[in-house]
Amino acid sequence: MSTLTLEQEIQTAIKAAVNAALTAASLSCAVSGIKIDGTGSEGVEAVYPVIVINTSTPVPMGHKSDIIDVPLWITVMTYMPEDRRRSMFAKLCEIVFTAIHLTFDWDIYTPASNRSEISSVQITAGEEPSVMGEILQQITNAVIQARIKQVD
Repeated sequence: MSTLTLEQEIQTAIKAAVNAALTAASLSCAVSGIKIDGTGSEGVEAVYPVIVINTSTPVPMGHKSDIIDVPLWITVMTYMPEDRRRSMFAKLCEIVFTAIHLTFDWDIYTPASNRSEISSVQITAGEEPSVMGEILQQITNAVIQARIKQVD
């Protein structure tokens, strides 16, 4: 079994939290992490509705700091002809907000062999919904603060 990168660990935790929120709301939706599922090349996002999770390079708080910030953006997409009233779109956007804002114990969502511990997720911006052909999408931007575990 290969070791996950810090970005993959973070995406795994976010994906698990979103899936738990979807289950609690009795909703079904594809959830994919760019760096853990390879979304983009095989077209997982061609199945709508979909929630796509992406992260950027972790940024340390300072020289040799074990505290990192990980930029995150989550895109909710629905196929407009199947969601004419935008009701599924609105529900999924709310699920994303709830999953990242109201999760207090990230340990239950992180992989067992994790090297990082998520301490907080701050939503930094919510972009206006936009249309790409027949796809309606909205991106939620956030920053995850985590601590890299010290290896003994």
